[in-house]
Amino acid sequence: MKRLIAPFATGLLLTLTSASATEIQFEKLNAYFSQDTGSLEASHLSYKGESIHISLNEELLELKRDEKQFSASKDGIRAALPIEGQGVLSSLDNVEVVQAAGHFLPGEVLAFKADHLSAAIGDGVQTFDQLLISCRRFDRAGGGLDLHWLVPCQEQGYFSLPTLRLDKQSVNTVSKALGVDKGIDKLNDVQMIVSRNAFLLSFEAKFLFNRKVKASGTVVIDQVNNQVQLKLISAKAGIFGIKSKLLSELAKANIKNISVNGDLIVIQL
Repeated sequence: MKRLIAPFATGLLLTLTSASATEIQFEKLNAYFSQDTGSLEASHLSYKGESIHISLNEELLELKRDEKQFSASKDGIRAALPIEGQGVLSSLDNVEVVQAAGHFLPGEVLAFKADHLSAAIGDGVQTFDQLLISCRRFDRAGGGLDLHWLVPCQEQGYFSLPTLRLDKQSVNTVSKALGVDKGIDKLNDVQMIVSRNAFLLSFEAKFLFNRKVKASGTVVIDQVNNQVQLKLISAKAGIFGIKSKLLSELAKANIKNISVNGDLIVIQL
């Protein structure tokens, strides 16, 4: 369940950007990170800032994390991102990324696809195969430059995943939320569409026969507190309402970085 309501977390690699970044692109990226160390390689990786442009081809970077920062280094050259509070970067572990590509343009574009992505934030590892995220902001009139990497996703976004395999904790949470006794260990045809701060999420689960689960609500990116705020308006399995049950089970699951207040789900990034 923690990945069900937090699909944006799959763009975590893009948090390795600074506020001065103007564009980041990568192709055929593979990465592994566990117990505060790891590695990252890509056939192409480019970073454009206000006064610097870095372009790497067929490079291997070393990743490290301590209490204060997350860093990438190569031949003595090191780039670091400060870790603040108990956000995603401080919780992230057991990450594996296979054949990923991405494009990040602050305030305008967030695109990411990967053949395989698995990660743990707190307890349990979630696995994604053939993941696709595509977000674009079209209307920039009357606004300044938003540097937060998720901003485009609250205006126009699309997320798809053929199959989401759940960890043991999420199996229990999802099964109870959907009102079935048997453990649901995977969700199929997961899709989420966002338009003008409104979202529609749908997926299929075994033991629910032909019922498709659909949820709708609003999404807001809180740049000040670095949060994604999802307000759940409706949730149904077929014709049966499951909103209250879903929120209750999610709150009781006590998932790190996620809190529930009424019908508001808050994801701390």
